[in-house]
Amino acid sequence: MAHEVAGALTRDGVLDAAVVGRAVALGRWDAQRLKQVWHCVARFGSPPRPA
Repeated sequence: MAHEVAGALTRDGVLDAAVVGRAVALGRWDAQRLKQVWHCVARFGSPPRPA
């Protein structure tokens, strides 16, 4: 689901806390699962942005 959200809401496919927040606001994905994704982003961080 994280890949799906990142692909749908970003141009570069990088998932960060702001993207997760937008996904929650849209209501297209299960909020509980997005909370789990957010916890992973908060714990492990976002990958570096492509140059």
